[in-house]
Amino acid sequence: MLRHFEISYLVYKRIFLFTIQVNESPPHMKKVLWVIALSFLFSNVAAQESSCLQNLNFLIGHIEKNYPGFADKVTSKNRNVYHYFKKALQSKAESTSSPDCAKILNEFLAYFKDGHLQLFDASGPVANTFLYPNRNYPRDYPVHPTTYFEKLDDNTALVRMRSFYQREYPKVDSIIKTNKTSLSQVSQLIIDVRGNEGGATFTYAPILPYLGLDSIQHIGFDVLATEDNIEAYRELMESPYMPEEQKPYLQRNIDMMKASPNQLVSLTEDYAEYINQDEQIHSIIILIDNNCGSTTEHFLFAAKQSPYVTLMGEHSIGMYDYGDMRKFDIPNSNWHVWTATNRSRRLNQGGGIDNIGITPDVFLNHNRDWIKEAVQYFQIDKPKKTTK
Repeated sequence: MLRHFEISYLVYKRIFLFTIQVNESPPHMKKVLWVIALSFLFSNVAAQESSCLQNLNFLIGHIEKNYPGFADKVTSKNRNVYHYFKKALQSKAESTSSPDCAKILNEFLAYFKDGHLQLFDASGPVANTFLYPNRNYPRDYPVHPTTYFEKLDDNTALVRMRSFYQREYPKVDSIIKTNKTSLSQVSQLIIDVRGNEGGATFTYAPILPYLGLDSIQHIGFDVLATEDNIEAYRELMESPYMPEEQKPYLQRNIDMMKASPNQLVSLTEDYAEYINQDEQIHSIIILIDNNCGSTTEHFLFAAKQSPYVTLMGEHSIGMYDYGDMRKFDIPNSNWHVWTATNRSRRLNQGGGIDNIGITPDVFLNHNRDWIKEAVQYFQIDKPKKTTK
């Protein structure tokens, strides 16, 4: 009601001011001016009122068409509920101005309970209070904002990986190569991925040889081959951060998607990734929190296969079931949405983690220094083997 009142007040204020101007005009011009002025005033308000609805309708159409989790989350059992939910939001959007529209867009995205579906503006993510309302609580422990390497003592090293975004790959690769000698001299390794919401799998590839694995068993995924998703894959291939050796693989994916439009296409079978295991095998602790998601959870699934790895901290986010995120702009707005393009076949085996997350082997309290806790844990749980 307040929004309607504010709009009405602005309209009447404009009409009042314009009345003064019309009364001072020649008689033959008064009628023409009134018709033009009222049409402009009310059409301007209508445009403001409908802009949010346009944004919402685009978002609804985009998700229903391109999101690979839509068919899993809107089924015959809840289709009517979804229908009425959508209509209620559309009705609300009709009278919502642009500054308040993000709340409605986020409310729609939250219906799917997938942390991957995120609304952004120029400054970053637009907080979605409908999804994970208690996730970003204040923390007492320090979380370093960058990627770096540090030797903590003669026997312990720390590799901090703040993000797996594509732009972080050169930094991660450089850190591992530069500190190769130091890594070979220690038997205890802490990998800190707290706050790492994911990115690209190739970004964490340089650390894989240090996990004590000869191979990693992967469950494949299927991609939804819509026109929008195909175009997003093409843009990814053209990214300046994309390693050249990855481009033929992406082109193959694009060709397969084009051959089966609007279908779920199996781009990768379940497979074993063999690791060039010529590095020192460490006793490893990976620090995780409930801001770890997406590709970071993919990394954790791989790391958990090593007998040398212990996960410490708290549950991860639980947003790995649908991945390979792509950015899509919302027309005529300052917003864009990140949407998953693929669906893990782990779901077919009942292994989904949406809204559940990956459970740590050891839980840690928020009011402690987790790095110190990890160093102390090494003294309690001595590794069975530290050399190959």
